Amino acid sequence: MLPSSLPRFALNHIKRVPAPWLLLAILALGAGPLYLLLGPRGALVTIESKTWRFEIDVEHRLLETGADWCDALPPGAIELDRRLVAKPPGEAVPRCRYSLPAWRRLYQAQARGDAAQRPTWPRPNLQQVPGVAPEALRLGQRQAFFELNLLTADGKRWTCTLPRTQWAQMAAGFKLRLAVDRFGTADCGKLPGF
Repeated sequence: MLPSSLPRFALNHIKRVPAPWLLLAILALGAGPLYLLLGPRGALVTIESKTWRFEIDVEHRLLETGADWCDALPPGAIELDRRLVAKPPGEAVPRCRYSLPAWRRLYQAQARGDAAQRPTWPRPNLQQVPGVAPEALRLGQRQAFFELNLLTADGKRWTCTLPRTQWAQMAAGFKLRLAVDRFGTADCGKLPGF
């Protein structure tokens, strides 16, 4: 029952409420585009394969040259020459050219395989590098990568690098939803177990 104190035009307006099916249609038309714009993104992918890659930098020692103020030379630097440089207000300060032993990457040794193979580090032979004495070589930084190669039904591919424990729990052929943004970039951090 409507209160009789409302003006007549208000009573007429209230009585013209659209049918429930019309409200549902309006909501559906508005919700569809909103879902497409703001709804969950992703792709249903299959784990096509699991691979691992271990890398070790092989470094060699060499003498690098540089220049700096003589009182600021790095530790271990060998002074090559010295000259005075004028600095305001009229004083002369010694500037040195120096050499310093440094380790730099010569090449990167890699070992690769799939889930059926046991991951192992490469074993570079430091005795057989042409033109470099063995004592001037060493093993440097190590990196390990455990990757899932993912494939959609329509042929789109992504590779996700995971921690070893999570990688070991995934099986080839397993299907899962991969979060993918509207630009096609995968968010591997949202894979199950991450």
